[in-house]
Amino acid sequence: MAYGHSGQIDTTSRRLQGAPSFDEVGLGSLATMRTRALMRWLLSLPAIGSAIVAGQVAHAISRSDLPSLTNQDPSGIFGNPELPPLHLVALGDSTITAPGVEPLDACVVRRAALQLADRHQVSVTSVGEGGARARDALARQVPAALDARPDLVLLSLGANDVLHGSRIANFRADFEMIVSALTDHCPVVVAGVGDLATIPRIPPSLRWLVRRRSYRFDSAMIQVVDRYPRAIKAVTWDGTPSAFQDAPNLFAGDWFHANAEGHAVFAAAIREPLERVLDSI
Repeated sequence: MAYGHSGQIDTTSRRLQGAPSFDEVGLGSLATMRTRALMRWLLSLPAIGSAIVAGQVAHAISRSDLPSLTNQDPSGIFGNPELPPLHLVALGDSTITAPGVEPLDACVVRRAALQLADRHQVSVTSVGEGGARARDALARQVPAALDARPDLVLLSLGANDVLHGSRIANFRADFEMIVSALTDHCPVVVAGVGDLATIPRIPPSLRWLVRRRSYRFDSAMIQVVDRYPRAIKAVTWDGTPSAFQDAPNLFAGDWFHANAEGHAVFAAAIREPLERVLDSI
């Protein structure tokens, strides 16, 4: 869900208020009108635009001088065994696997479980994979999640699709199949995609592009979630600056993933959606 806002749930908005325009996110800083026109044209071609994103971002975030952090498994059992059981299944990307988060109880998945543990004994099963895109989750994680027979699903996807050049139409189609399959069985809380341009490894020259793609992919997720009554999405763009903006203290040592304090921001964003979903179970 990386790098959004804490906030209230969004179940009806089809157009995000206060979100940045193409020029507001930095295109106006390019050298000439000719360059701006060329970039607009290139990015209007899905295959070329995706290739530009994938190549430029991959080069920019390759940092051999920074540590490579290990994915973790937040699965576990939380709460009093005398309380009614609740099985929470988490699937998605490194927001689920929490590299760099210490202690592990501070990760967003376990924070969610602990939030609900005053009313349920919460069993958490994680099928998340660091680096996963929507197509990966659809192929591998959704079958595993359904086999686990969840009462509730926490879903975090989109960041790797933004950063690695996925075409938005392909992402939307894969994401819709994921949400459709999961909501046939249980409610789903969707984390969303915040402003990935706040990641310290993203150089200033690419931030306008990453910000624009982050917003567009999150908008696509809203369009899908709005069609499924059993899915609910956290707010990640609300017209205010991201909590991660100029906040290096929210990132782990690799300058890429959120640390424990960053995961507290994620947890705040999904707090109300979790409560509303719990009322429907």
